[in-house]
Amino acid sequence: MKYQVWSEGYESTGNSGDAKLLGEVEADDFASACEVLFKESNRSQYFDRHRLTYWGCRLFDNKKDASKEFG
Repeated sequence: MKYQVWSEGYESTGNSGDAKLLGEVEADDFASACEVLFKESNRSQYFDRHRLTYWGCRLFDNKKDASKEFG
């Protein structure tokens, strides 16, 4: 199945960002899709498979859920 991987929006001191589409990946499940995406782009050191976060931001399979907190 093909999964979209979205990072939630964020706000921190002086910075903010909207939800962002990080990529689309073929995988058996969403967690595996995230793992493949970050390994392929050499960014796996910032990915936490147990929490499904990237740089501390939660990951989602759709824009609506990724946009709930901070846009």
